[in-house]
Amino acid sequence: MVNAIVLVLAFLALLVGLSLLSWSFKFEGKVTQRNDSLDYSATVCLGGRKMGVSLDYRKGLRYLIWGPVQKPFVRIRLGTGKRDKRRKAIGKSSLKESWNKIGSLHLRKLTGQIWKSVKWESFQVKGEFGLGNPFATGQAFAIVMAIRGLIPQSVGTVEVTPDFTRKKLSFDCYTTFRTRPAVLAWRVGSLFLTRSH
Repeated sequence: MVNAIVLVLAFLALLVGLSLLSWSFKFEGKVTQRNDSLDYSATVCLGGRKMGVSLDYRKGLRYLIWGPVQKPFVRIRLGTGKRDKRRKAIGKSSLKESWNKIGSLHLRKLTGQIWKSVKWESFQVKGEFGLGNPFATGQAFAIVMAIRGLIPQSVGTVEVTPDFTRKKLSFDCYTTFRTRPAVLAWRVGSLFLTRSH
C-alpha cells in the first residue's frame, strides 16, 4: 500500500515538473490542388527542436512518431483516417450548448491570456493561388494582403503569389511556439474561475 502511494506521488511530481518546463510545439502543413483533387498533409510535433513526439497525416494515413520527423526512431501507423460510420453523431443541441458556454466568456480576455502564455518562435506561410477568374483572384488577394498587414514582421512572414491565369492552389505553412503548460493552465483557469455569473 505504501509503495503504491509513493509511486502515485512520484508520478504526480513528474507530471508537475514536466508541466513547468518550456514545451516546444511545431506545426507543418501543406495543401496542393492537382487537377480536381485536393492533397494535404500535416505534422504536429511536441518536444524539442529535433526530438519529440509527432502526429503525422499524409496521403490518408496517420502515424505516431517518436524522434525526428525526417528519420524517426519509432513510427506507428494509427489507421487510415476514415471516419467510422458506427460512431455516434454529435447532436446540434450539444454543439450549440458548448458554443454558448465558450461564448459566455469574454473571448478577448481568453485570447489575451493565451497570447501572453505563448512565445512565437517562427511563423511562415508561402503559397500560390488562382481562382480561374482574374477579378475574383484579385479580390481574394486583397483580403489576404489586408490580413498580412495585421501580422507584425517580428512574428512571421506571409508570402502569397496570385496566379491570374489559371485555377491553382499550393500552400506551405510552418509555425513553432513555446509555452509552459502550467502557466497556460493557470492563466486560462483563473479566467474561468473569476468570471462573474
